[in-house]
Amino acid sequence: MIALFDHEEVGSVSTAGAEGPLLADAIARINAALCTPLADPTAAALRARSLHLSADMAHAVHPNYADRHDKNHGPSLGGGLVIKYNADQRYATDGPGASMV
Repeated sequence: MIALFDHEEVGSVSTAGAEGPLLADAIARINAALCTPLADPTAAALRARSLHLSADMAHAVHPNYADRHDKNHGPSLGGGLVIKYNADQRYATDGPGASMV
């Protein structure tokens, strides 16, 4: 399954954003169609074996605000993939997922 969301810049809690009900509702409907309720251990095992990948744009280091980035790890234009981490878990990145990218 792939889920693509809009509104991340203006509010991911909107009905079309990642924190909205769309994905959870879709998964619940798919599980119901497969006769696998969300509380079923099979459904929990499927979720645990799933890979969640969050893809987004990354801004390059702005020359006027270079001090806001780690000087050894600032993203650069055309420099390839950027894997984002956040201590507050605002990104879906975790160790196993990052190692697969």
